[in-house]
Amino acid sequence: GDKRNKTHVWLGADEYLADTVDAGITSILYPLNNSCGDSNMSVRLKVHNFGVRSISNFNIGIFVNGASNDSTTFYFKDSMRAGKDTLLTMTFLKPWNSSLGGNYIINAFTTLHGDQFSNNDSIQVNVKINAIPKTPSILLQGKDTLIASYSGDSCRWYLDSVVVSTGKCEYIPLKSGKYQVLVYDSVCPSPMSAAYHFTFSGVEEPQSNYSIQISPNPFTDHTNINYTLDKSESVLITVFDMTGRSIATLVNSQQSAGAHQIAFYPGLYSANPAGVYLLKMSIGSMESQYRLINLK
Repeated sequence: GDKRNKTHVWLGADEYLADTVDAGITSILYPLNNSCGDSNMSVRLKVHNFGVRSISNFNIGIFVNGASNDSTTFYFKDSMRAGKDTLLTMTFLKPWNSSLGGNYIINAFTTLHGDQFSNNDSIQVNVKINAIPKTPSILLQGKDTLIASYSGDSCRWYLDSVVVSTGKCEYIPLKSGKYQVLVYDSVCPSPMSAAYHFTFSGVEEPQSNYSIQISPNPFTDHTNINYTLDKSESVLITVFDMTGRSIATLVNSQQSAGAHQIAFYPGLYSANPAGVYLLKMSIGSMESQYRLINLK
């Protein structure tokens, strides 16, 4: 039959199965070219066990060269089965600050004792990282208009952590509360502004017929969406990434009055789940949006 090689070590049933020891980096999944910068950038990579037995207790390292030079090492103690991939997200002891953008060379490598093949031990990629806009502040224009301290391509406004408007970099509030804003350039969002506490003196909008609690938020693995309906309603809960792409429909059904819970695991929908998501909740004729932050 087919001959055995370092990728298909199980081929050739009549052959003697050599005790191959071989680990390597197969790909760097993040950051990608034109990713947005971050004050604490992480690197996500795929490690593969090319050998015929489980391996453990070896180092995985990263060197970054560019606008800043950074490095980190991770000691892999868990067991990695033969022929299997492991996905790792690695951060830096001294944070890799790529918020100003720039061109970077990322080198990732393994140092497994007794590794018999060195040609797959390391990988190198060149990436361009886009600068993130500076943190905006909120100013009051006249008596009833909030404006971002500077304008980008668009702005997203939040009231008590819920999205209330996307588009213009000015907003006329209709409720009292804590307002914040993100400014977007052509690619990247700014950090969230500090809160601006606005007191509305007119007649406020009616309250919704449900309550919701999202916890934890920010989170590192998953978050729970707990909500209570005053009566039986049609419920649609959808999650979007920050490009506006729908990535998950968590609920789409008629639900009874009372308490309900659904969990959101970003890792089920993305190879690089860290980042900001938008949860859109439609209950009956009411609609609201919430910002979700996954730290890993």
